[in-house]
Amino acid sequence: MNPYEESQTHIVEANRLVHAEDVQSARFHFRKAADLQWSFVKALPRHRVRTISVYGLSAASLYYRAHALDEAERIACLLLSRQWIE
Repeated sequence: MNPYEESQTHIVEANRLVHAEDVQSARFHFRKAADLQWSFVKALPRHRVRTISVYGLSAASLYYRAHALDEAERIACLLLSRQWIE
């Protein structure tokens, strides 16, 4: 399973756990998905602007859903500070 597929598996499980009202476990899976997506973004070459924009925002959103607010804010600010970001 590649990192994208693995992150999607964590997202599906997290959403299932949210509906089951198991917030702590859901946050764990949102965090795992965010870590995978952010690692993917960091490994991309700078010319992959659109991919960095999409997956970077996704990672920030997932950190937010994991209640990792400092990470979500850090990534959002980092991405928005780049003039070339879409």
